[in-house]
Amino acid sequence: MDISRGVGGMRIVRGLVRKIAVIATAYVAGVFLILGVYTGIAECNGLDYSYTFVYTFCPVLKIKDSGNIILPEPHGDGDYDTPAGSYGPVVVIDELCWEDTTFVEHEIVHARQRYRLFFIGFQLLYTYSERDRIYFEYEAFKAENRLVSDEEIALQLSLEVYGNGLSREQILVVINSYRTEQLKT
Repeated sequence: MDISRGVGGMRIVRGLVRKIAVIATAYVAGVFLILGVYTGIAECNGLDYSYTFVYTFCPVLKIKDSGNIILPEPHGDGDYDTPAGSYGPVVVIDELCWEDTTFVEHEIVHARQRYRLFFIGFQLLYTYSERDRIYFEYEAFKAENRLVSDEEIALQLSLEVYGNGLSREQILVVINSYRTEQLKT
């Protein structure tokens, strides 16, 4: 038997390993490209920034946005649609909210979720699945404040900014199913 050409099963395994290596390399390159671009934006605009890590080795860039360079402008009445946001491995916090660690922690949870679902999975689920969007936000709100009740979180998630179109009661049903699933795992 000529083993230099590989056994059929081994050829398949080697092919899969090569494909996984290519995907992983592209994934890592994409993460560092995004981090590099946003670091450049921060440096060019004189914004404070720092790095933190999730899952030990996954970098998250935190940017203090002064003057709404990255985040949208507040409304005329001073209210913000988004005092904080996360874009892939980048967390951007408005300078007025920078000291409030709850905003930072909430957005870092979203960055962790993006890493866990390879960014595109998170974005697809967050955009097209009300149920998953509620799960993601529930997890982030719980990280902000473990003492906040599910009813309070449901009230927050029923606001228009989250785009669910669901009532507080409907969101509570989704949260309860999420908690039941978590208990099973």
